[in-house]
Amino acid sequence: MLHNNIESVLLHHTKAMIANSSLSQSAFICELLFPALTKHGIEKPDEYRTADEYDAWVAAKRRQLSSIMNGHTNVPAKWVNVWMECLPVPYGPAARADLLAVMGVMDISLQPLSGGITKRSSLPALLRETAQVLDASADVMADGQYDENDDPDALNNTADELLDVIELCLCEVMKINQVTPLKGRAAVIKQLFK
Repeated sequence: MLHNNIESVLLHHTKAMIANSSLSQSAFICELLFPALTKHGIEKPDEYRTADEYDAWVAAKRRQLSSIMNGHTNVPAKWVNVWMECLPVPYGPAARADLLAVMGVMDISLQPLSGGITKRSSLPALLRETAQVLDASADVMADGQYDENDDPDALNNTADELLDVIELCLCEVMKINQVTPLKGRAAVIKQLFK
């Protein structure tokens, strides 16, 4: 799904997560998001003299979160990363990928270029993503070609799934570069990220 702003991404994936879980919107706000924002120090109460003042602040913040969830208020930029961390797999990673797409960036970790060694392979995830490409493209590729008879939504879904595979492939190549210098065609990829 193509999103055009941060709110669209976060609300889409949060609502999908809520729809597929036992959490309500209120529970997501009160049990996950608000505690995470305060734990990370992003939202912190000013010094209040009484418990009633603190309770009023908490109630105001929860109303603000509810207003955001209902599409009436924008998400403060400083909340975005914490909000995505509150979304479990597969919603959080999907939100991250969509958010980066909104910004015109592919979801490729450059951490392997920073000098640390990441030995964990993502080949199982790559195989799952490849299976999703096959699943998404089954109808559009039944006749062996892309043409005007294909459903545009199915074609776009196939393209999105292909992009997921490309991103994982590039990340995997960068991990290989951590343990042995890339040579041949693969060395071109390393140059792209320098």
